[in-house]
Amino acid sequence: MIGSAVMDYVAYVDRFPKPGESRVGKSFSAFCGGKGANQASMIGKLGGEVAFCGCFGNDAAAETLLAGLAASGVDVSAAARTDEASTGAAIICIDESGQNQIVVTLGSNLKLTPDQAISSLDQFNPAVILVQNEIDPLVNLAVGEWVRDNREDRLLIYNPAPEISTRPNTEFLAVVDLITPNEHELAWLTGVDVVDQASLDLAVDRVLATGVLGVCATLGEKGAYVATRTSRELVPAPKVQAVDTVGAGDAFNGGLSFGLSRGLSPAVAASFANYVAAQSVTKPGAQSGQPTFNELPREAQALL
Repeated sequence: MIGSAVMDYVAYVDRFPKPGESRVGKSFSAFCGGKGANQASMIGKLGGEVAFCGCFGNDAAAETLLAGLAASGVDVSAAARTDEASTGAAIICIDESGQNQIVVTLGSNLKLTPDQAISSLDQFNPAVILVQNEIDPLVNLAVGEWVRDNREDRLLIYNPAPEISTRPNTEFLAVVDLITPNEHELAWLTGVDVVDQASLDLAVDRVLATGVLGVCATLGEKGAYVATRTSRELVPAPKVQAVDTVGAGDAFNGGLSFGLSRGLSPAVAASFANYVAAQSVTKPGAQSGQPTFNELPREAQALL
């Protein structure tokens, strides 16, 4: 996993404040987060062999995040440090329904360099590589070039989140084996507002036209839509009572990557990931709410 690590500062409210309005929160907590760290932590908790490459500040938040990753079974020996920025932070509000609003300041995450990322790839020689958008886009481009030059049997998974000002170029996308956008990110990538099955298929067509081999679009409670050049399938998600949806997409990506690393097909891996993500929203915290493999329903365990 090459990506971000962020401390999440969470306020729980009865409802979100309107513009210009102040509201009294019900409680406050701090959790380990960041898309990259969340995904790596999820893989580690499931029992996967996973390493994390990211950049941290020299501050207390960095120590907390690194300790959290190590406790989840993640190798953090490739973690970089910088004096030029503080460790990333996210300000999060969660309402009574479990929905969230998030503002992220990436800080040290944007100091991760292409050379540091490539060094970590050379160090670990991974079979599955996961990247996302909370780091400098030049890092992702360098990772794509490394994968292209060291193709073998590797899988490159790109989670195009969050939306940023620069869309990924076609040279990078042509190396991606599986891209995992949600509906909003599909619209950002393609210019197609996903409102029904026809627009979903049109957006997927446009993504596949860039050279990406497969699309696994996350559709919230509906599940995931898995599409390749030869097949398309809606993989339904189990129904649960959500407590905290922060990090649900990251739990899905971690579960998906773990499943693919164990030889599952994209559709079956997506089914496994749906169970992982559903279980993750039943507890608070992006990482603290993540399930271990033994905490998953038997239906999920049986897929492996």
